[in-house]
Amino acid sequence: MIRVAVAEDELNTSEKILCYLERYAAEKQLEIKTVHFCNGFEITDKYCPEYDIILMDVDMPLINGIDAARMIRQMDPSVIIIFITNLSQYAIQGYSVQAFDYILKPLNYFPFSEFFGRAVERVLRLDNTPYYTIRLKDGIRKIAIRDIYYIEINNHTLIYHTASGIFQTTGKMKEIENELAEHDFSRCSNSYLVNLSHVDSIQENDAVVHGDILPISRSRKKEFSSALITYISSHLK
Repeated sequence: MIRVAVAEDELNTSEKILCYLERYAAEKQLEIKTVHFCNGFEITDKYCPEYDIILMDVDMPLINGIDAARMIRQMDPSVIIIFITNLSQYAIQGYSVQAFDYILKPLNYFPFSEFFGRAVERVLRLDNTPYYTIRLKDGIRKIAIRDIYYIEINNHTLIYHTASGIFQTTGKMKEIENELAEHDFSRCSNSYLVNLSHVDSIQENDAVVHGDILPISRSRKKEFSSALITYISSHLK
């Protein structure tokens, strides 16, 4: 299923987009679930990173499409954003928020289906990439599991070290460990949960994870070493 959010304040245009999406789904025999937002504020307020594609008007009240996209990118770096506009110069601004493409008004089904089809192809290619959602104080953040280097716990604070930066939240390490168990994560100590794909080396009683040196505790050494050997062996086949 392809999950699509439409952010468009003009009723006629939003109805046309929803009609086009329904027609595209029928032609391609795809299941497309759509949600409509009337402006930039609606889509950014309490945004949840569950969409594959966002079709967004640029010129909207309260929060314009470019600013809305910047806010969304802070929470969801992977969603595909396509701008809908009658001003081609917005395409340059779209690069700053990693826009996938832009469609010029007035809308016509055939160019629309071509642009949207490219986005669908990309979604289908990336559909097997697992993501993890981190709940932060000021919202949420969606991160590809492969981009998490390791997770640290300090008191009750969970610290995620990722390719996108460092993020902090509260929680229990045991719960995170259970959630990520099937994705090749292992504890090297009570304080660190490591993505085995990012282990650079083992140096005596330390693990080098993406350049950071993490201590391996005595109680975890055998289990961690075994998990690492199993991971390496499975990827050498």
